[in-house]
Amino acid sequence: AEERLFSKDFIDICNDTQSFLYHIGPIVLYQIIQEDLQRREFGHCYYVEKNAVIKLFPENMIKKMVIDYWSETFQEIKPDQVDSYMNYSKGIQGVKSSYAYFFEKAAATRKRGYNDSLSMEDYLKSNAGKFFGYRRTQVYRRFVSDNVFGLMPEVNSTELLKKFFDK
Repeated sequence: AEERLFSKDFIDICNDTQSFLYHIGPIVLYQIIQEDLQRREFGHCYYVEKNAVIKLFPENMIKKMVIDYWSETFQEIKPDQVDSYMNYSKGIQGVKSSYAYFFEKAAATRKRGYNDSLSMEDYLKSNAGKFFGYRRTQVYRRFVSDNVFGLMPEVNSTELLKKFFDK
């Protein structure tokens, strides 16, 4: 997932993709992997309990693997590399520009074929993979506050705290 983020989805987004991946975070990486596996109906475990076959998605195992990968990958990263405001802001701007581009493209497609009862937001959500790409969608949820997919839980709680303390 990490390789394709920068080789297919966000090409030349910033100078140091490794440190930008650090800012994307393990939760986004987990969401990308989880969504990909579930969409493909892949990765489930099965077991028998009381003469019934139980289908289980191994969320905790995937979380553990992401945490191990994250620890190994970023164990040696230098603080000044992560704290580079220029790299971070360039990456954020690249993500927001990408979202705006794909949103406009998807909205134009929607306007040309406007004959169903779905709202624009519902249409874009139901066609997220087609117009935005599944990996990009998770990154947009992390960094683009006004996206149609909804914010990630930790981003949303941060926004709620800001609203609470700004009163």
